[in-house]
Amino acid sequence: MTGTATLEIEGMRLTRVLYADVTIPPERVGLTVDDVRTVSWRHPLWAGDDDQVGASASAWVVEHGTRRIVLEPLQAADEVLHDPAAGTFHQDAFAQRMAEDGFDVASVDTVVISHIETIGMIGRRDDDGTWTPFFPDARIMIPEAAREYFEREPGDFPSSKVWRQFIDEGRVDTLADGEAVVPGMRAALTGAHNPGHTVFHFGAEPQATWLGHLAITPMHLQTGRCPAQHPDPERAWELLRGFRDDGRILLAPLWPSPGWGRWHDDGFHAGAD
Repeated sequence: MTGTATLEIEGMRLTRVLYADVTIPPERVGLTVDDVRTVSWRHPLWAGDDDQVGASASAWVVEHGTRRIVLEPLQAADEVLHDPAAGTFHQDAFAQRMAEDGFDVASVDTVVISHIETIGMIGRRDDDGTWTPFFPDARIMIPEAAREYFEREPGDFPSSKVWRQFIDEGRVDTLADGEAVVPGMRAALTGAHNPGHTVFHFGAEPQATWLGHLAITPMHLQTGRCPAQHPDPERAWELLRGFRDDGRILLAPLWPSPGWGRWHDDGFHAGAD
């Protein structure tokens, strides 16, 4: 399997742009080694030989007509991506990676985020500590519920200050539950990972569902409820079970390559397998 994946769904082209696949301790995704070992299909894609969990820094690009949308670019790795000691290395490298796959950052018109948690490659941190949008000509689109939750409980994280800056600068738009980003791409509020969390359905059936952080790893599809990741684990698990064995594609931002597949009774089938 390679890092690049392309899906064609009802006039939309979804392309996965990979920055890095890594392995992390299972505790980072709310699991234990014993939990991981209950997943018979964990090797070789979703867990390493030492039962470390596979994870990804990647982004999905959605093209529809002249629209070019980036879905949740490189979330959940701020401490690496924006480490002052690294300067702009990771930001420059990801911009180059986008360009190599045919997506110059200036060509993106919208950045869609499932919930406010980190910054990832929504923003660029310059050497002097100032922040500017990573995609210079793009609007940032978040769920209405995520904006409302942030206004109530912004937290005290480095990312909180950047989100506050971008909102106050008028760079952020909101998306209602059920609203279409482009024809065929529809938001659906879950409220399970946090009160603003939203998934996105593609196609009328739908043919595919982008899970955001509803399942941090595909192994969550077998290990079940995950209180360490979700304030409402029952709701998260109820939603996930509804996606099983109905033929739809499941994809998510933190899943290692190929980053998508289908969930059947005998396990999660990666990519086109």
